[in-house]
Amino acid sequence: MPDIPPKLRSDLEFRSESSGPASAIIVKDPIARRFYRFTAVQAAVLGRLNGIEASGAIAQAVSQECKTEVLQSQIETFAEKLRGLLLLDDPACWAKLQGASGSADGFLKNILSIKIRAFNPDALLGRLEEKLRFCFSKGFAAWVCLTMFVALNISILNWEFLFVSFGTLFQLYSVPLILGTALAILTIHEFAHGLTLKHYGGRVEEMGFLVLYFIPAFYCNVSDAWMLKKRERMLVTLAGGFVQLFLWALATIAWRLLSPETVLSRICLIAIAFSGIQTLFNFNPLIRLDGYYLLGDYLEIPNLRPRAYGFLKKQFSGWLLGTQDRTVAGPSASEREKRIYWRYGISSFFFSAGLLWVMVDRLG
Repeated sequence: MPDIPPKLRSDLEFRSESSGPASAIIVKDPIARRFYRFTAVQAAVLGRLNGIEASGAIAQAVSQECKTEVLQSQIETFAEKLRGLLLLDDPACWAKLQGASGSADGFLKNILSIKIRAFNPDALLGRLEEKLRFCFSKGFAAWVCLTMFVALNISILNWEFLFVSFGTLFQLYSVPLILGTALAILTIHEFAHGLTLKHYGGRVEEMGFLVLYFIPAFYCNVSDAWMLKKRERMLVTLAGGFVQLFLWALATIAWRLLSPETVLSRICLIAIAFSGIQTLFNFNPLIRLDGYYLLGDYLEIPNLRPRAYGFLKKQFSGWLLGTQDRTVAGPSASEREKRIYWRYGISSFFFSAGLLWVMVDRLG
């Protein structure tokens, strides 16, 4: 009896892309909320996983369609990979998906990253996007850039006075103002991501609280951006930082116009300092903030960090056990992606370990 692989799950969502030297396809798993990128040949195989065609027939058809030799054994191996990713419509995959969906929002995933899902903001963001659609015009973007330019000049011309003023913030009665201002900025930052995704037709189904390296913050799950074009994805990622720099510019201009003794002037100082420090962290690609997702968008590799860590884990395990698995990077891995996994995985690991050591040392 011919080997017939299970069909692909019917609830999966697909988006084709042709940017770069080769075409590819993005697959969204709406239950696990994960995204996968497959090559054109792999996409052709996916299109024939209907639960009817045998592995040999699929291999022959894909070989003719893609003008490259595809073996039956490769189809069978690929199907097992898809089963491991829970993308097939069979009882084993559905059972694991039900267990995964029940534990996906666990309170403590690891010591460096704690996520607490708060609510589904999709409907709220949809209403806000209708009222704030003018913010996505070229004219508004030009006005924001002009505001930043003015603020930069004010900062340069008043740098010494600004630096001295920062010293007045480190007082006990400033703590409520610092917390309130930081909370407001972070909230606006995350809503900017969500609004941009809604503007381009995506869905935002999760927003909540995040503790990253013992630092409290908010997060907005915009992973649905992987179903957008590359340019739109990068705009979604940049939106939070862009809006935060706009807030910094407004705070800088207002600080220069206000009397230093006023509460509003102190709030502006806090906004200037917090936005500057937070922006440095935010665009660091080794931390799972905007810089990390921007790098993933640019490289077109979804789930970069877990895939890099999984790749390194299996590589080192193979060396220690004396075995090597040439497919450890997953079904979409190319030589380029493997090089990226090596470089990013090692850099991210040592940065995270070093930052954790500094945090623990300071707390001790």
